[in-house]
Amino acid sequence: MKLHQGLVCLSVLILLPTCILGDRKFEVYWNIPTFMCPDQNKTIMDLNKKHGVIQNTEDLFRGDKISLLYHPGAFPAITRNKTTNTLIYENGGVPQAGNLSLHLKLLEKDINEQITDKNFSGLAVIDFELWRPIFRQNGGSLSDYQNLSLKLEKDLHPEFNEDQLRKEAERRIEKFGRSFIKQTLIKAKKLRPKAQWGYYAFPYCFNGRRRYVDTCIPSAKIDNDRILYMFENSDVIYPAVYLQTDLAQKNQTGLVKGRVDEAVRMAKMVKKPAKPPVLVYHRYVFTDTLEYISKENTTAVFKAMKDNGADGVIIWGSSFDLNSKEKCAKFLDYLREVLWPVIDEVKRS
Repeated sequence: MKLHQGLVCLSVLILLPTCILGDRKFEVYWNIPTFMCPDQNKTIMDLNKKHGVIQNTEDLFRGDKISLLYHPGAFPAITRNKTTNTLIYENGGVPQAGNLSLHLKLLEKDINEQITDKNFSGLAVIDFELWRPIFRQNGGSLSDYQNLSLKLEKDLHPEFNEDQLRKEAERRIEKFGRSFIKQTLIKAKKLRPKAQWGYYAFPYCFNGRRRYVDTCIPSAKIDNDRILYMFENSDVIYPAVYLQTDLAQKNQTGLVKGRVDEAVRMAKMVKKPAKPPVLVYHRYVFTDTLEYISKENTTAVFKAMKDNGADGVIIWGSSFDLNSKEKCAKFLDYLREVLWPVIDEVKRS
C-alpha cells in the first residue's frame, strides 16, 4: 500500500502489505464467476496468471485468494413481501431492536461454511448493504429504517416532540449500528485471524454529479469521520467505483479520484503503524446498460485509481454476465482486447 511519507508497500501473496522503498505495485484481483464458462475457463486462468492477476485456485468464486460474503450472519433488515407489499422485520429490522448475540452466532456459522480454511489469508470482504450506520444516510430507498427508528422512539417516548424523536432515533441507531459493524469485524478476525477483513463499498462519498465530482460531498466526509471505528477495525478498505453511461469520461475519473481520495484519507486516520491498504471494487460494464466499458475509459479509470493512492483493484462480475456460451465467448474477447492490455499498461506505468 501507499504510505504517505514517500514509503511504498508491496503486497506479498495477498497478505498484509510489506513496506519497501521503491515503485509502488498496483495489484489486480479477480472476483468474477468465470467458472461458469467451461470452454474458456482454463484459457482465462492461464492468461490471468501471465498478466499478474490474482485469482482463486481452480477459479473458485470463494477461494484461497478472495472470498466475498453476502450479508453474513443476521444483520437487522427490513425487507418487503413482493406479493402483499408488506414490510418484514428481520432480527428487529433496525440495529437498536436487533439481537447482536444471534447475529454473531449465525455469523460464525456462515464464516465456517464459506471460508472453511482456518488459515485463510486472502481478502475477506463483507458485502453489507442493508442499512447505513449513519442515520441521515438511511433516506430514499432506505427510508424504512428511519421510519421504524422514529416509530420505536415514539412508542418509548410519547411525550417527545418531532425534534427530540429524531435526535433520539439518530443516537440509538448509530450507537447500536456501531456495535453490529464493529463486533462483526472483531468476531470475523477472531475466527479467521490471517484474513484481510473489511466492508464492501465503504467509505461512501456520494460524488460524481454536479458540484461534487472529484471530491465527496462535505456531509459524507463528516459522516465518515464518525465511522472511523469501522476502518480502525478493518484490515483493508474496499471502496466501490461502478460507472454509468451518463457520466462523461472526465467525470468518471473524477468519480474515481473522489472515492479513492476519501478511502486513503480514512486509511491515514487509522491509529495503527500499518495503515489499511485501499483496494477498489470495479465492474467492467456500465451498470445501467451492462455494456462493456471501452479500453480508453478503463485505462483512464485504472490509472486514476493508481495515481490517487489505491493499492489495487478488485474486478467484479455478475453471474448474469456469463450465463450463456455467447456471453462467455464475448467476455474472453473483451479480456484479450481490453482488460488484459489495460492491466499490463497500468502495472507498468
